[in-house]
Amino acid sequence: MMKAGRSSLISGAIYLFASLVVLAGGGISRVMATQACIPSSGGTPMILASQADSRPLAKRTGPRASMPASKAKQTIIITVLPGKKTGIKGPDGLHHDMIVPSNFVLYKGQRTTLVIYNYDEGPHTITCGALGLNVIIKPAVKAGKVPSRTVCIFTPRKKGTFRWHCVMPCDGGGHHWAMSQSKQGPCQNGYMAGYFIVLP
Repeated sequence: MMKAGRSSLISGAIYLFASLVVLAGGGISRVMATQACIPSSGGTPMILASQADSRPLAKRTGPRASMPASKAKQTIIITVLPGKKTGIKGPDGLHHDMIVPSNFVLYKGQRTTLVIYNYDEGPHTITCGALGLNVIIKPAVKAGKVPSRTVCIFTPRKKGTFRWHCVMPCDGGGHHWAMSQSKQGPCQNGYMAGYFIVLP
């Protein structure tokens, strides 16, 4: 129980830190470079970015039928944190690049806007073949200070839990550990991999 509590506390701290960085922290500027959606061969937008939902989880996961029209769509903010300055230490004791948050709760058929702020000097992706997504995230305008901003709107068409990961070589300062193969698949969960949870 001690380990579980500590893990939850760390996860909460990471989320809070990322939110503060984007909204106000350290004099960091907000929006700079913007990238548009790239359509896939089927005409479905391929994701290039994302934003974190500030609503309580209960409100995001309640019965779809009870959602008012204003909540028939959502915006998710994502922040890419560079390992060199703001990354969290991994089990190897080194700092690593992170995409925060790494897990997203969506609804099937719900229009979703993703917005990503990247403070890292290198590009990244959020790639999920099962959902037809390939988010291409541009490098920061000024690493650690002025992020790039990438936006895309898409609608998940099927329910389930779908894993995403980054396909761009990254996390060089951490010897690419965040990109290494894990038991769940390519890249390490909570760093350069995570899940889309699509509810009915």
